[in-house]
Amino acid sequence: MIEKFTLDRILAGVLGCLLCIQIFLLLFYNLRDTRTLINADAASAIYHFMEVIDNGTLNLPDWNHTTTLELDSAFLFAVPLYYVTHDMFLAMGLANGIFILLYFWVIYRIMKLNDISLRWIFSVLILTFTPWAVGMLDYFNMMFYQASQYTVKTLVPLVLILLVFQIMKFDFKDRKERGEFIATLVTYTILLYSTSLSTGIYTIVCGIFPIIMGVMYTGICNKFTRPKWIRLSCLLLYSGGIFLIGFMKYKELYPSTSKYNLNITLAAEFWKNLCANVVGFFQVLGALPSMNVSGMSMQGIVLCVKFIFCIVLLACILSGTRKLNFTQKQDLLNNLLTYICLVNLFIVTIYDTRYGSDVMQYRYYIIMIIPLLILCGYRCEFYFKKMHKYQHGAFCCGFLAFLLVIIVGNNRTVLSSLHNNDYAVTICDYLDTLDVESVIFIDDQDTTALCRGIDHSKRYGCFSSAEQQLQTQICTYQASNQGAFYGDKNVLAVVDGVNLEDVLPEEIARQYTLIGAVKWFNIYYCDHMLIP
Repeated sequence: MIEKFTLDRILAGVLGCLLCIQIFLLLFYNLRDTRTLINADAASAIYHFMEVIDNGTLNLPDWNHTTTLELDSAFLFAVPLYYVTHDMFLAMGLANGIFILLYFWVIYRIMKLNDISLRWIFSVLILTFTPWAVGMLDYFNMMFYQASQYTVKTLVPLVLILLVFQIMKFDFKDRKERGEFIATLVTYTILLYSTSLSTGIYTIVCGIFPIIMGVMYTGICNKFTRPKWIRLSCLLLYSGGIFLIGFMKYKELYPSTSKYNLNITLAAEFWKNLCANVVGFFQVLGALPSMNVSGMSMQGIVLCVKFIFCIVLLACILSGTRKLNFTQKQDLLNNLLTYICLVNLFIVTIYDTRYGSDVMQYRYYIIMIIPLLILCGYRCEFYFKKMHKYQHGAFCCGFLAFLLVIIVGNNRTVLSSLHNNDYAVTICDYLDTLDVESVIFIDDQDTTALCRGIDHSKRYGCFSSAEQQLQTQICTYQASNQGAFYGDKNVLAVVDGVNLEDVLPEEIARQYTLIGAVKWFNIYYCDHMLIP
């Protein structure tokens, strides 16, 4: 017993150190100059909220919205922080730091209220905060970096789970427990309202509805007492009320915001969609590469370990599903987490999430990943207790080796990517030396979006030589396809080696003067806008 207790304390201490290292790395990524790893999606979101700040309203006139209003992201805290820092990138980094603390608190309290040991709490937190995949729509960027578009969507159901267990276990006569419940409820209200206003029904369907199902099923099976039913019913009705208030405001202000609607999968496409969903589950945790990787390289070994872990997570879903047995006493935490996974798996299976592509939009899995990680830790706690004492040491060594591979491999990917888009910073620094109102890139939408997010002192647009017109992109004004939108003094950025006369009408091209070059772009100047 003493040996096991000592082993548990040592393991918890080591895991605590690894958790501190991972959180430190996340804060480092967010508080450095994040412009060098900006992506087009985050840049568009930054431009959106800089316009919101400048105009003093969320309801920007003539704005071309994406599928969300983007309030349920890092901007929920970044906008007020901007008024203190006057630096949107720093404000976003600080906002992500706040969300990291919120995730830490919520996950810790959920697991602690279910008597899960520190070793598994720390393990789940490490796996939550590790940057599984890095890219514009990948786990790291969607959850804890720059705009973090999925951080609120994913946090809302976790906070609701915490509220459910506070109702089940707290003595509300205790001042401390009552205060914690009120603080959790206020946090939940802010987060749920913001995501309902911003994204509509997504979070209620994929996050809240499964929890309602889990509470109802467990309550019926376990015969909850009348006071518990009343409190839980009030909480769920309160959730519905907050959602409706936010959603009605969403429909009132932005009746046609969403550009994409999910369709039911066609019979002829069902198997193709199902295969894409299976691959997507492995992709969301970065277990499958998009390019050739040597199996014996460091990256190859990390991918193999991730692949095995994904299989373990799928096994946890099966294990959790097996416990949904009406004939036995139900485990509330298992049921809530399992229902979130099952409902989201059903949604991505029945709906076509590929949008005509060969791969699915695997970011749709993100909302179920952290509940699944908690479920995995919960199941590991159960099986660990069943192990013989001589098995504990071997298991702990193997598990620590797994965590080290994941932490080192995932963070190595981020560190090697920190300067992927620093060319856009160099371009903006050069353009800052010019006395111009606007910059038009020829046939380069990505660089246009990056510079628009980095530099808010000018207007950036993209001209299509094939269509011979300015393009309207999402997260900008509808009028951005008209030359008058950009003012008078402007420059054109043309890839070196491309003649201006080949991409613009001759009468326009000859009025622009070559004034310099930056990176692989030649810069041409004119004191009035000639593009219609």
